[in-house]
Amino acid sequence: MSGEGVQQALLKLVEGSTVSVPMQKARNGNGGANGGREGLQAIDTTNILFIAAGAFSGLGRIVADRKHRPGLGFARTLRSAEQVDRQGGVVAGKEQRVNKREEPSAIAQAESSDLITFGLIPEFVGRFPSIAALANLNEEVR
Repeated sequence: MSGEGVQQALLKLVEGSTVSVPMQKARNGNGGANGGREGLQAIDTTNILFIAAGAFSGLGRIVADRKHRPGLGFARTLRSAEQVDRQGGVVAGKEQRVNKREEPSAIAQAESSDLITFGLIPEFVGRFPSIAALANLNEEVR
């Protein structure tokens, strides 16, 4: 099954439908919760909260490419007044402020369109309204 085939199969679960799940006999012979029966159990996924997670190697590069792409018109990023002199040239040698706050990682700025470019199908991405990036653990994080 291809990556898209897996996403199509997961989409059926996530979109809130009734799916049949195979039940298996407990390995210890006691029968378990299903009393030792085998067969199919219908499960309604409408009120189940699904959380997807992954490493997404290369997603940061996709986000960075989108963020650094020059825009036109209203989408164009303008430089602040401190960076541009009256003739439009970049000011050199002016006092620079040190920003102690770290810039957010590229992955933290990911949008749905970036996940689609990464290879996820739009129908699958649309079922997850929130995107959250987790910070790497280091010695300072406790």
